[in-house]
Amino acid sequence: MNHQGVWGRVSYGGALLACLVTGLAGPACVFADEEKPDEVESRGMPRIERPVQPGMSISPGSAAQQPFQFPTWPQQFDIENRQLASFGFAVTQPGPVVVNVQFQGPPLDITLRGSNTQPIVQRGQGNIRLSYQVTPQDVQRGILWVVRISLAPNTQGKATGQVMIQYPAVHEAQAESAVRTRVEEAKQRTQLNDAQVQARRQALFAARQSELDRQYQDVIRVTGVQLDAFLKQAQSGGKIQSRGFGQPGVLYEGKKTPQMSAIPSGPHIDKLSVTQGPPGSTVIIEGSGFGNVPRFVHMTAPTRELFAKVVGAPAQPIWSDGFIAVTVPEIAGVLPFMANFFVSIGVDPSSPGPEYRSNSVPFQYIPRQEARVITLVTGDHRIDDVGGSAISFVKDNIVHHTKLGTLIPVWGMFLPFVGKKGNDWFFENTTLKNGWKFDCVEVLPYDPRTCGPTSGPTTTVAYGVPPGSGAYVVAGLGTSSPQFAVHWWLEPFIPEMTYTYAVTISGPAGTPDGILVP
Repeated sequence: MNHQGVWGRVSYGGALLACLVTGLAGPACVFADEEKPDEVESRGMPRIERPVQPGMSISPGSAAQQPFQFPTWPQQFDIENRQLASFGFAVTQPGPVVVNVQFQGPPLDITLRGSNTQPIVQRGQGNIRLSYQVTPQDVQRGILWVVRISLAPNTQGKATGQVMIQYPAVHEAQAESAVRTRVEEAKQRTQLNDAQVQARRQALFAARQSELDRQYQDVIRVTGVQLDAFLKQAQSGGKIQSRGFGQPGVLYEGKKTPQMSAIPSGPHIDKLSVTQGPPGSTVIIEGSGFGNVPRFVHMTAPTRELFAKVVGAPAQPIWSDGFIAVTVPEIAGVLPFMANFFVSIGVDPSSPGPEYRSNSVPFQYIPRQEARVITLVTGDHRIDDVGGSAISFVKDNIVHHTKLGTLIPVWGMFLPFVGKKGNDWFFENTTLKNGWKFDCVEVLPYDPRTCGPTSGPTTTVAYGVPPGSGAYVVAGLGTSSPQFAVHWWLEPFIPEMTYTYAVTISGPAGTPDGILVP
């Protein structure tokens, strides 16, 4: 079972915002993932440096101070489903804060949150007004505030509108200092824990493979129960006459059974207890003329024939003149195919001489399923609105992961008071092959909900881990298309966000899936 994968990582805005906070721009701020000496960039995925804006110095190592731009009101917004819009402002002295939101769309929740203060939430439709009297104690706790706009719980759709925020006059130097401090503090909390990500990836693989194994064992158990019931009925009806020593399961492949011929008085199969199943499942063959001395049951594959092991052989084989019980042999690395069962009696089929065989009865062979965890291993992605670099690296001739470092565009002004959001698309033009299916995808650490196991209730939204940013995934599961979209957002004063994703797929064991195994 293969559970290797290449991890995709997307980073938004961190290096840029931190760079702008310190007043740097131009070539002094080049944003690309670090390349280690034993790493090699993948072809077709170059580093991309941010463009220099008009008026910026382009001399190597130089810096140009960016004006600190405070927000103006009103501000426009549009949100959809679980995505958020957020706006920041500073309150450097006590006084009233009034938030007015006018919009079209489903009901919204407007949340006003200050530093170390209890959030204030107002829900409404069309026009929402929220107010709060900032006290001297509030100012002492912190001067940065955020208004967050989201759809009401259990609501879907799109809302567009504008927000107007009124607050006391701002001491600009004090506000700028607070922003710088907040950005630096946030940087320490937005780093992805690689060990936890890898542990989650392993847990996803183990959980999916465990589920596939459980489904397989359920089929084996059901066919075993069917055999037990059949034997009880056969014993009560006097159908079981004797049992001899049978042959253990022997692989006979690479050539067809020689000199086979069916004769009217020879063995004949009337029916099978099941017409399809995976390897290891029990098939009861009913018919006549099998004899009371166990011989051979064959299963044909596209390029070979195999002996199906008689249940109970060699000590107590289930073989009688009217029925035989066998287990389906396993063939590795094949797709589902139509096999045939037939019974042969007489001499050993590998020896010269006549071979008396029954008629052939069709049986659909269903290979065992295995799980794999994959991530972005091609350029099949579309990053919304933001330039960046996508870098794969190899180490010791092994591809480790693909990282997508995506940066918010360089503005002419430093605008830390408006949250950012976007949508990224992956695997839009990729199709799994050989019957492999898209099972689930998780965006870590933000949306670990579509796959199991989970660390909490499945209804928990992982917003705020890390604080001030979020993401969720939209995907159509159960098909050969692994396409999915990641909708992400950052609140004001948050310098960056990083997410990874893990996609689990399942299909016939040992076969190519078209992505991880080409």
